Amino acid sequence: TDEDGFGNLCDADLNNDNTVNVVDLGIFRSVFFSSDPDADFNGDGTVNILDLGIMRAGFFAAPGPAAGSVVTLFDDFEDGDVSNWLFFGNNVDSGGGGEVRGDASTPEGNVYFHTGWGGAGTASGFYGVAVRNLDNNEQIEIPAANPHLNFWVRNLPLSIPMIDQYTLEITLREDVDGNGFTDGQEDSIFVAGVAFPQSSFGTEWTFVSIPLAQFTDAQTGGNGVFDGRLDELVLGIGMIQGAPGSAVEPEFDYIHFTAGAPIATTP
Repeated sequence: TDEDGFGNLCDADLNNDNTVNVVDLGIFRSVFFSSDPDADFNGDGTVNILDLGIMRAGFFAAPGPAAGSVVTLFDDFEDGDVSNWLFFGNNVDSGGGGEVRGDASTPEGNVYFHTGWGGAGTASGFYGVAVRNLDNNEQIEIPAANPHLNFWVRNLPLSIPMIDQYTLEITLREDVDGNGFTDGQEDSIFVAGVAFPQSSFGTEWTFVSIPLAQFTDAQTGGNGVFDGRLDELVLGIGMIQGAPGSAVEPEFDYIHFTAGAPIATTP
């Protein structure tokens, strides 16, 4: 948006001196929670914590795509099959499911992953999870240099009561020895969360990028360092705020990892 030849997602150099540094951070702080287009790196309409994560990932570096062009794919849903994703509710009063859909809004490729969740609102607290576990011979190697988890997401507006807010709780489970994740032993679990208020729901897609360094060790075992292969990814619908019977329908596309800040196109 500042016409310097770099897309916003790989351009946190707000003063155009060819380095992302404390000067840019000062500019960023001055427009935090505004709609400033140059500092809205992921294009979701608001300068917020997601944009700060993108800036941190490129700190002391030059703007531009660089290493983020190296992609390790987790799921782009282009095979039209989500039977390898399992859904679990909170075992009391909530749950969800998913399917593949496709239309002109698809941010990457031809289809995306649609999910729907319902329950008792704030009383439930947690609606459930979508889980994809990889076979041992299909586990993926996450990039070693400054890895980021990236994906597109949107929360559709609904004609039925919607929740007021939720947190997308993301869990990564590693496997260090090729025998599958083993809880409480040599393998570690890492978690991160992204909050979505109802005011952010709409038909536009948002690109989310989270450096692995911002994930927290769940301290269930292992050495607290992601030094294995990815065995499982979990998308949880938690920290629900809303009335009983309220729902949410998050959609996802192009879940992938990059070494360094990612490159994304505008859907």
